[in-house]
Amino acid sequence: MSQFGTSAIALRSLQDMSTRSVPDLVLLDLRLPGMDGLDSLPCFKSTLPDAKVMILTQSDDEADVLRAISRGASGYLLKSSTLDQITEGIRSIMVERVRVPE
Repeated sequence: MSQFGTSAIALRSLQDMSTRSVPDLVLLDLRLPGMDGLDSLPCFKSTLPDAKVMILTQSDDEADVLRAISRGASGYLLKSSTLDQITEGIRSIMVERVRVPE
C-alpha cells in the first residue's frame, strides 16, 4: 500500500511501477494540493484502466458526486463514514457479482 500527498506524485509513481505492483484500488480525495481529485480522476483511470477509484472526501456536494461518477469513480464515500461503511463501500466495488443464468 502506498500513500501520496498529491495526485501528480501518485500518478508519476504509478507510471514507474511494474505491472506486478499495480494497485486494484485507489482511494482519492477531491481536495488535494495542485491538481485536485476531480481533475486527476481521468488520469488515474487512464493510467490504471482496470483499477477501481473510490472517492473518500469531506464534500457532500451533489455536484461533486455527479462529476466524480461521470469522470469514472467507482464509488463515493464521505470521510465522516464509519469504518464499517467504508469497508462495505470498498467491498461492494471490488467484488464482481457473478450472475447465474436462469
